[in-house]
Amino acid sequence: MPNSAPVRTNHLDSQPTYQSLIIAHRGVPEAARENTLASFEEAWSQNADGIETDVHLTRDGRIVCHHDPVISRTLFGDLEIAKASYKKAKRAFGKGIREGEHLPLLSEVLETLPEGKRLFIEVKCGPEIVPVLKQTLEESPAPLEDVAVICFNPEVVRDWKEAVPEVKGFWISSYLRETYLPYQANTPSGLLKKARAANADGISIEQQESLDKTLVQYLNNQGLEVHVWTVDAPQQAWWYRGMGLHSITTNHPEKVREYFSRNA
Repeated sequence: MPNSAPVRTNHLDSQPTYQSLIIAHRGVPEAARENTLASFEEAWSQNADGIETDVHLTRDGRIVCHHDPVISRTLFGDLEIAKASYKKAKRAFGKGIREGEHLPLLSEVLETLPEGKRLFIEVKCGPEIVPVLKQTLEESPAPLEDVAVICFNPEVVRDWKEAVPEVKGFWISSYLRETYLPYQANTPSGLLKKARAANADGISIEQQESLDKTLVQYLNNQGLEVHVWTVDAPQQAWWYRGMGLHSITTNHPEKVREYFSRNA
């Protein structure tokens, strides 16, 4: 997911009505390279309830954790992941300065998922990844109920739910996309319509002025989970927690957790 939107500062005294999960955005990027095992390990050490990672499919059918479709500034130039083998992509990414900072396979992340923790897998490519992702999860020791697949592309979410109905799929809604593209509506009914068309179990909404408790309750009443990203100010996260959101994605899980504990 993109970086966080400007911080909203009003109504910070809102009291929580739901124990929102704290999800570490690409791990903890300020501590280790994002989307690496080292970054995810830092998230667990900071007591995150779960992690979010971005995935792409390599030319040879391997699912790797990386935000952008290209690995930039390498000896190969800008290397497009979809056109490279995993071996070449891993070499281009490099080893980093810490153990566990290589380009990880999704299977590695699943193998290291602690018991009771959650994993949000954001698909950054197209529906072609669905069969490989299904197989990867089937071969993984991680419980399926601890995993969710999320994507901006409703087609991917729909294909995922058709292939693996028992694993949750969330459609990601961006304020800018929904506001300025004429065929999408940033309204409660518009969001519901888009989620229904994707057969989604819920919506992951970018933090924005129009995200309020009324919208959350409306979507909840329609049977949809509501999640928010990316919230880095602890006070802002507390305010969102008071809306009854299922999860809050942040780059600073430890700070958010500490703020929640102090104000509970």
